[in-house]
Amino acid sequence: MRLHSLVAALLAFTLSAASASAMTLEVAWAASFRSSDPGLVVRITPESSGSFSAPLTLDAPLVGTLFGIFTDESAVNEDDEAPYPISVRFDIINLGLSGVITGTTRGFRETVAGVPVHVGGVRWDAPLIFTVGAQKIGIALGDASFNPGIASLTPGAGAAGHVRIGLGLAVVPLPAGFGLLAASVAALLGVSGRLRPTSRSFG
Repeated sequence: MRLHSLVAALLAFTLSAASASAMTLEVAWAASFRSSDPGLVVRITPESSGSFSAPLTLDAPLVGTLFGIFTDESAVNEDDEAPYPISVRFDIINLGLSGVITGTTRGFRETVAGVPVHVGGVRWDAPLIFTVGAQKIGIALGDASFNPGIASLTPGAGAAGHVRIGLGLAVVPLPAGFGLLAASVAALLGVSGRLRPTSRSFG
C-alpha cells in the first residue's frame, strides 16, 4: 500500500465523531520473504520478527517503522523483475487475534531523465481489519523502495528502504462521513513516538 493510501486509510479508519475510547495492543509479528534465486533476493533489518506495544485511542492513529528491507544484489536482472510474495503475520496476543498482510517484492529498471536507474520495491496489499465488540482495529503497511542506483543497484543495508506500519482504532458502525480526512499528514506521522517496542526489531 502506497504511503498516501496508508495515511488516507488510517485517517478514514480512526477519525470519527464518536466518543474516544482506548486500548493497548500487545503485538508479535514475523515476516516471510524471498531469500534465494530466482527473483530479487531481499533481506530484512535488524530482524525479521519482533514484538511491540501500541496504545491506541480513537483520535490518534499510530505510525512507525516496522523494519528495513534491502538486497545484496548488485543489479536488477531479468529474473529480478518478476514479483515474488512477501508477507507479515501479526498476532495481537492480548486479544487472541491473528492475520497476515501480503505483498510483493521485485526489481525495477527504469530511465529517469535519460539516466538508467535500478531499484528494488515492496508493494503491500489490503490492510488487516479486526472487529472486537464495538470497536475495529486496523493494521496497514506502507510501500517502500530500496537500494537505488545508476545503471546498477546500491547493495547492502546502508541503502535499505523503511517499511512503515500504521495502526488505528474505530467504533462500529463507522460513521457515514469523514470530513476530517483533510487532516494534516504531518500530524499523523508525528504520533509515531507513542509506539513502545518490546524487542529491538521494531524501530
